[in-house]
Amino acid sequence: MAKRKLTQQQKRRVLKKNSTQTITPTTTDNSSLGEEQPGLVITSFGKRVLIENSKGEQYTCAIRQHLGKLVAGDQVVWQTDIEANKGVVVKVQPRTHELSRPGFRGQTRMIAANIDFIGIVMPVVPGIHPDMIDRYLVAAQQLDIPAIIIINK
Repeated sequence: MAKRKLTQQQKRRVLKKNSTQTITPTTTDNSSLGEEQPGLVITSFGKRVLIENSKGEQYTCAIRQHLGKLVAGDQVVWQTDIEANKGVVVKVQPRTHELSRPGFRGQTRMIAANIDFIGIVMPVVPGIHPDMIDRYLVAAQQLDIPAIIIINK
């Protein structure tokens, strides 16, 4: 049978149980992180997001666990990792508009945040679906934001 590796928390528990001395938990080392700066979430994939800074540069960033799920359009505060050219999201700014849809078991699933307007793009071929346009117009009305219908050839 192969020997399993222990996590950091499991190692601390084993040490605490086997020794009488108190063990202080290790703190995260922020010495390799740069200063905090504002950014915009472009897209999210799993536990990582693509952030665009004020200069238009894009960075792949990890998300602090207590922040929850981030979506495109979220305004965040993040720090760069100087060595790896990546970053860490440390804070989320309050959202102004939230576009969501129904998910599993009655929960809502966030699609986008801080939306200024909705552009509905529909093709002439294979055909325009009025029901889909209606859904987006209703969503725009509920958020109280303007909607633009664009017919593409």
